[in-house]
Amino acid sequence: HYARREGRYREIVEAKTAPGEAAAGGSYFAQNCSACHAGDLNGIGKNHDATAIRERLLKPARLESPQVFAIDAMNDARLAAARQRHRFFLENITPADVANLIGYLQTR
Repeated sequence: HYARREGRYREIVEAKTAPGEAAAGGSYFAQNCSACHAGDLNGIGKNHDATAIRERLLKPARLESPQVFAIDAMNDARLAAARQRHRFFLENITPADVANLIGYLQTR
């Protein structure tokens, strides 16, 4: 799984795509992301450029940090579920979807 995720990451980063459509990105976000991220977008487009937004989408720092084996961290079901959802996201999203999401997030 790790190799597949890393391959998909490189594929998405290296893909030459047209600028994303904010409306399409908003629809994708509403369907796939808003359950967890609805309230934490304020200012993301003003504080980060497209490259930084893409990096945060594909490799969220909190989820990419080395897994800790402390008992409380191991029992954090919410964090484990978030890691799983983002791994699925990275393995299945298209470069066009990423461009659309970036377009949407730049409006926030």
